Amino acid sequence: MNAKTKPNAPALTKGQILRVKVFQERAGLGDWAWRKLRNAATEAGVVFWYKVGNATFVDCDRFAEYLQNSRSE
Repeated sequence: MNAKTKPNAPALTKGQILRVKVFQERAGLGDWAWRKLRNAATEAGVVFWYKVGNATFVDCDRFAEYLQNSRSE
């Protein structure tokens, strides 16, 4: 488990839209891993995050679709 991850952090669930830092915490991703994941998705033509002002959010449903599709390839 990532040292920064809280042991009782809620899981990612369907329908959630989370700020990136909350998403990273719940998914156990550091900044480097988040950038690699985002870059890989961009290369695949998939966007599961969006910006509103200075904040970036992640759509957990689109992220789940991306994971499902990337595993089936």
